[in-house]
Amino acid sequence: MKTFTKEDCMFVYRSSNFKTIWRNRFVIVSVEFQLARKQPSNHLAREQSSNERVLERLQAKGEEITLSTIRNAVLEIRGEKSMILCDGDPNSRSAGSFFMNPILQENVYKSVYENIRILGIDGSSMPAKIVHQDDDEGRIQISAAWLIERAGFCRGYEHGQFPGVALSSRHCLALVTKDSEGASATSLVGLADFIRTRVKKVFGVFLNIEPTVLGSDQYSLSEDDDDPPKAKIIQTLSQESDLDDTGSSSAFSESSSISSTSVHE
Repeated sequence: MKTFTKEDCMFVYRSSNFKTIWRNRFVIVSVEFQLARKQPSNHLAREQSSNERVLERLQAKGEEITLSTIRNAVLEIRGEKSMILCDGDPNSRSAGSFFMNPILQENVYKSVYENIRILGIDGSSMPAKIVHQDDDEGRIQISAAWLIERAGFCRGYEHGQFPGVALSSRHCLALVTKDSEGASATSLVGLADFIRTRVKKVFGVFLNIEPTVLGSDQYSLSEDDDDPPKAKIIQTLSQESDLDDTGSSSAFSESSSISSTSVHE
């Protein structure tokens, strides 16, 4: 048994040492959180809720902005996207968001945006925001959901070559298993790679996946692999894709943090 501090783990956007230099070495058995006993001010709670939809929902309800109301709003939004396990909801049978929002250098972002314009797709609706990392002055994070939909994959998309799996009908970043025979890890990873390859072909952006797939070396796609059959480019859904389709939000106080993580090697 080993215990790591949050500094050891090197947590960043949907990644950590457990997904990079420690990949496939440890199984996490417990996590210790350090939380503040005192309720933070409304101003602090507002600053720590990074998702505008959460604040808009609280304001529409006329509720005070506190950690408790932020938590409830996040759970409501995630439930609407089937990102919480729920009996009777087939879309909740997933590993959560499967595809990560790409984070691009400015020159790459400009090239992608130009490709979108050449394709005749309205790029003004593509959510994007500047994010800062330790080693640069800021990069641009764009919506994987927006790219997936406009590469021809609507919510609920299925492909006969990958039986038993589909995109969620409520959230196109999630892959779900269907109530039918034939669902397998091979089908699920195959559909993910089919989508990623098409997005790369259309927009020049390769989508990384968030889950760690055990045994992925035998069938996980790399950027140098051959492309699977082409999918027809179509613009789908008039709805706008939110940058974070899960409705996730940071709602910890100033002193709240992951204190340590215990693992088995």
